[in-house]
Amino acid sequence: MSKSERNDAILDAIKAKAKESIEYTEKSSEKLMRVLTICEYHRGSLQDAIEAKKVVFFNFGKDKFLKRAYKLIRENSDLNIDLPDIRNEYYELVESLPKDTWFYFISNSPYLNNLHKVTIFDSSSGERWSAGRYLYCNKPCANSQAKTSYLSHVETVNEIVPPDDLVIENPDALKILKVSSGYLKELQKKYVKKVDSVSSSTYPFVVMYGKYTLGGFGFTLPQHKGYDLFQLTDFCTNNSIPKLSKFILYCIQTKEVQRILSRSMHKMVEKVISCAYTHKPVSMKYRGVYTKVKEHCTSSYLAYEGQLGLFTNHKEVIEKYKVLLKNGQRK
Repeated sequence: MSKSERNDAILDAIKAKAKESIEYTEKSSEKLMRVLTICEYHRGSLQDAIEAKKVVFFNFGKDKFLKRAYKLIRENSDLNIDLPDIRNEYYELVESLPKDTWFYFISNSPYLNNLHKVTIFDSSSGERWSAGRYLYCNKPCANSQAKTSYLSHVETVNEIVPPDDLVIENPDALKILKVSSGYLKELQKKYVKKVDSVSSSTYPFVVMYGKYTLGGFGFTLPQHKGYDLFQLTDFCTNNSIPKLSKFILYCIQTKEVQRILSRSMHKMVEKVISCAYTHKPVSMKYRGVYTKVKEHCTSSYLAYEGQLGLFTNHKEVIEKYKVLLKNGQRK
């Protein structure tokens, strides 16, 4: 890596993360060693475990990970025999469980009717079908149907256009959600009136306030050198709320959005560029929020540069918005 302020920041972040990983690995290893040395193991099927009420180490025959586990056990113990395959029978398993038994099961099928769906794990790629996506339990849980993906991918939201007199002041009500490209495109068609056609965003988001959809924005890969992303679109669902278009730009500049984009692109994302298609000397929407880049402006559009990660949390975004309203700046 060449010497620069940005690369130094990336290296410091890698060092900090490496230290966290080492500390986490040490704790996990200690816990694993306690389990291996203290617990009593019995080999058998799932049915054997239920009947004996003991911990049972079982396999599914051809699973490569369990075969690797057996290999490690043989290499580090006096167990030298080949273990025959033991199959588990799932037919009427749930119905035969004792009443005081909690049974958890991971499956890629969303249609297991005799179990309660506890958690849905999304893959980072957003694939609809991914192995081990659904966690089931034989008993209902308080958080059933919970969605626990650190990279939340929302197919759609309950779109409710906000009233013109909506007051935005509660940081807890503000949500910035990563959505499907198709959903954002439909919102663009509905609310962006200045263009005849819209393009799909590679990284699409919507901004919610409680039950209301305030607007959306999306990015794609840049064509201009020196920028991490091209801000393809940013729009409001209701332009009658004072300075809502600038509020959407503030939401883009949060560390939350920067973190999601950086994880998606596997690098630190900092600078974005956007184009305002106008023949006027300035864009009233971007003025005061983004910086005009004269060398990239043309007779058809103005280019503006945005900096990601300026706002640490939603409270800072709303405080900035309140100052904007108080000063009475033009939208």
